[in-house]
Amino acid sequence: MSVTGDPDGPSMGNTIAGTFAFSSILASLLRRAKTGDGEFIDVLMTDCLIALLYDEPWDCYDTLGLSKRQGNRIMRFSPFNCYRAKDGEVVLGAASEKEWVDILEMIDQDDTKYLSKLSSVSDRFQNNHEVDALMSAWTSKHSVREIVDLCDAFGVSCSPVNDASKIFELEQVVSRNILTPVKHSHFSSESGPLAANFPVKFSSSDASLKKPAPKPNEHFEEITKTWLGDEVN
Repeated sequence: MSVTGDPDGPSMGNTIAGTFAFSSILASLLRRAKTGDGEFIDVLMTDCLIALLYDEPWDCYDTLGLSKRQGNRIMRFSPFNCYRAKDGEVVLGAASEKEWVDILEMIDQDDTKYLSKLSSVSDRFQNNHEVDALMSAWTSKHSVREIVDLCDAFGVSCSPVNDASKIFELEQVVSRNILTPVKHSHFSSESGPLAANFPVKFSSSDASLKKPAPKPNEHFEEITKTWLGDEVN
């Protein structure tokens, strides 16, 4: 939480231990299939969070004089941020010097590449407020669609910030069938709220949410007979 979010804003930790546990179980099942040996899996939420967190050298930030909270920035690139457009927001950035030069050409600021204070990634880190001001001044004059189309034309990494409540309207989401209505067992004739299908597609297995959650005691008899070996009166 100490490194997530805006410098002065609240933040929240992410619980990812279940995903690591899931992948570990699959790996151990594969090992058992190959060797015949089982194993004990020890999963700690703190370990999982740290494994995700340490893609940055946090132990070096104090030495470098960097704030641990950088908002939407990535400290390996500049520019890289979320910028406000006329009708929304976009995320765009330069992962290489070529992309930085392409951005300057795109926003009609070719001469800026000759400024020594912005001539390298390190220099742009030190003067990132000027880089962000330059980008914000440009994005604020264009619509999201205009920015995305221009970035595509110039080969610049860019994406619109989509409204979560409108995700189901995106062409890719519709074509991939990632979202499906969840029906309640007592109201099977009505469409329920959307829920995400399993995000991985299989060539032979169906991982969609076709069945609703079970009713109370729906599988009681099956469980007592099959799992417990007990006849139900």
